Amino acid sequence: MMHLAELALDFADNHLKTGGAFLIKLFQGEGFADYVREMRRRYDKVSIRKPEASRKRSAEVYALGQGKRAHMK
Repeated sequence: MMHLAELALDFADNHLKTGGAFLIKLFQGEGFADYVREMRRRYDKVSIRKPEASRKRSAEVYALGQGKRAHMK
């Protein structure tokens, strides 16, 4: 599942303008911490939120990256 999230992050990196925002639904688990770390490298501000409607045991979260930095390799 993280592979699709990585593809989405790469797509955003290649198509969003500097300063843009990226929102993605993720599931906590293997690779989650590395993914968030990479988002923090690419965006000025990253917020992780769990929806109130989500079940407590659900691994579902949303990650919002704001302030896309200039294209990074």
